[in-house]
Amino acid sequence: MDHFDKFRTARENLVVKVEAFANQTASNAENSLGHAWQTMLVVWIVSTGLFLVLSARIARTLTRQVRAIEVTNKDLKNEQIERQRAENALVQSREMLKKANEELEERVEARTKELKTANTLVEKEVVERKEAEEKHRTISKE
Repeated sequence: MDHFDKFRTARENLVVKVEAFANQTASNAENSLGHAWQTMLVVWIVSTGLFLVLSARIARTLTRQVRAIEVTNKDLKNEQIERQRAENALVQSREMLKKANEELEERVEARTKELKTANTLVEKEVVERKEAEEKHRTISKE
């Protein structure tokens, strides 16, 4: 039984008791105080009923608002978790990119060194061939 059912049952019990009290009091009032007391009692009963109805409406409205706030809080918590996951993924991606860039730099440096070495060897070979050609020409002329 939720709060509304408890509240409704309590209200109904109170209305029954108030009506019984009102009937008893009205009977007594007729005998002793007359019509003015009855009118005042009716006003009090109506006011109490109105108060109970308004209280129930306020309670329902507040309960709906509390539930809406709870749903919003849950949604915000889920969003916070998702943002944290996204941030962690972004940090991890940046670290991986940095590592990949460093590895690429190392590969570029190694390849550049290899190419310089190969170029130096080719230049030496060109010089040696030119010298050999020159010797061959000199020998051929003699």
